[in-house]
Amino acid sequence: MTLPSQDMKLEQAITTRILLKERMTLSGMSFKENPSIAVGLLFIVLGLAALSEALGWRENFLYSTYVPLWIVGVGGIICLSGGLWLTVHGIRDRRRIWNMKHGKQQLSRTPWLWDYPWEARGATDSCLKSALRSLMGLLLFSVVASPFNWMAFFWEGRSFFLQGTVGLLDLVIIMSIGGRFLTKLRQYVTFGNSRLDFHDFPYFLGNPMSLTLKNVPSNISTLHLTLRCIEEATPCEETKDEISSGIACYQVYNDTQILKRERVQPGDNLDLYWMLPEDETLSSTPSERPATYWELEVTAAGHHLNYQSRFLLPIYAQLSS
Repeated sequence: MTLPSQDMKLEQAITTRILLKERMTLSGMSFKENPSIAVGLLFIVLGLAALSEALGWRENFLYSTYVPLWIVGVGGIICLSGGLWLTVHGIRDRRRIWNMKHGKQQLSRTPWLWDYPWEARGATDSCLKSALRSLMGLLLFSVVASPFNWMAFFWEGRSFFLQGTVGLLDLVIIMSIGGRFLTKLRQYVTFGNSRLDFHDFPYFLGNPMSLTLKNVPSNISTLHLTLRCIEEATPCEETKDEISSGIACYQVYNDTQILKRERVQPGDNLDLYWMLPEDETLSSTPSERPATYWELEVTAAGHHLNYQSRFLLPIYAQLSS
């Protein structure tokens, strides 16, 4: 379905550099590969030591009469899980660097073949996977918080201040993560997974880009289609709002289309079109750290549930022959 032009409002492209707060980065944590592996192995050793003590496999050095062994075991699980995660992160980062090095040597003119696991036919935003990740986060928080809850509510030296602090923290995190889980699950049940089809692969800066959004959600009042280029960076300067550390996301290009319709029939497809800018510095480099990449964000205000999806786009600079 190609929507009538009178229903579409085009906003002027914005090239101002804007900090995007509370955004997950493609680069992940700023910990590099070798330090990540080293710290991960250290946490694995500490975790195994605590677990072996909790299970009675070695003499109790960490146990005290004030702390039950199950708390020592939970601490061991936390250290072991964190260590495994850091180690896997470091190994994956080493693999990324290896792929990038050999890709630049052998396929320097076709980076989209090695710098990201693109699907040439399109992209899928899975609400179900997002919901499951939130559920895993909620379970992980339950494990991490269990020793603190024991100290707050069952320890002999507990206090009302400690109970109030831990209880409030539990409530805030459960409402935050649990709310995201319920929202994503409800969006999956209502709309299903979102799908965007590519008409070409890849897309080149300075050329037109056409896409098809599959199964446009029904009963929407406004549909916002935002094409943006995101540049990740490590902030070094103090801003008016905060002093940031780690990797942050900055929007360096933005082009929004706004569709207003009383109703879109369920199952319809929406054909989209953009003319990409010619600036070659906006070329995607998803394997670099920090990364630069393009995304299409689709949001819709519904009568009962808002719709939101994000899709990464393979947009590159076209190399001269």
